Amino acid sequence: LSINGREVALGSASSDALCFTAKYNSSTIQLTKIGNPDSITLQTSFDGKSWTPYNVGDVININSGEKVYFKALGYNGSLAISPSDYHKFVTTGEFEASGNVNSLLEEDEYIARTMSLENRQFCYAYLFSGTTLTTAPELPATTLAYGCYAMMFNGCLSLTRAPTLPATTLAGFCYYCMF
Repeated sequence: LSINGREVALGSASSDALCFTAKYNSSTIQLTKIGNPDSITLQTSFDGKSWTPYNVGDVININSGEKVYFKALGYNGSLAISPSDYHKFVTTGEFEASGNVNSLLEEDEYIARTMSLENRQFCYAYLFSGTTLTTAPELPATTLAYGCYAMMFNGCLSLTRAPTLPATTLAGFCYYCMF
């Protein structure tokens, strides 16, 4: 199946979910909650096939070359609702990010690959800010909302490869201080 010019093997062992690969031993990653964002339900996997529920705030320890995948457990409306109410990843050690960031909103890979961010103001605001990512995940949405990527990678001093930005329908402040 080809979506947005990319071949996608739905249901395969190589998940399209957001994936973090540790570059060093004794690395940690966790999703934290700042302020009072909407509740979300996520799941994680170490192989992209077997999934377990994830509790926001749980620290995941992995070593060099190991992967951890995150995706929605069902559907999440947004990871942030304002500049003071959001979820954000916190890391120690460097990580490469890959996969589709929209998998945090929608468990179904096809829907996550083709979804719009319209009406999801601040959706991913601050999500990776200050982390030790060296590469960014895919941001496949072509329709954006007000502030949806605001501050998303701000302070990511290890980032050496930015994501492709395929959006054709933009909204105010959608890329505000993204990097």
